Amino acid sequence: MSMYEKHQIYVKPYDISENGVVKLPDQAKWNVVKHHNEKDELVIPQFKEAGEIKLYLLHEESSDNGFIPVISFLTVSEATSLRDQLNSVLTKE
Repeated sequence: MSMYEKHQIYVKPYDISENGVVKLPDQAKWNVVKHHNEKDELVIPQFKEAGEIKLYLLHEESSDNGFIPVISFLTVSEATSLRDQLNSVLTKE
């Protein structure tokens, strides 16, 4: 079993405003990867099972390996829904 939850936000290295707002760095980038089999050479966080999709925000400047402040593990259905929502927004004029 994984030590990670379905959705996580790590804010320790960032300042938090009076109102509870965390400003993440502009150079942070969204990434998406899919776990294919047990031999994937992906770094932590590890996937729970094959076919799982990980959406994460990577802040590369914070350490040698990068820091991941936001992680969500998505099912194929959830990823498909997110894709459809993004496509809908991008295609509206």
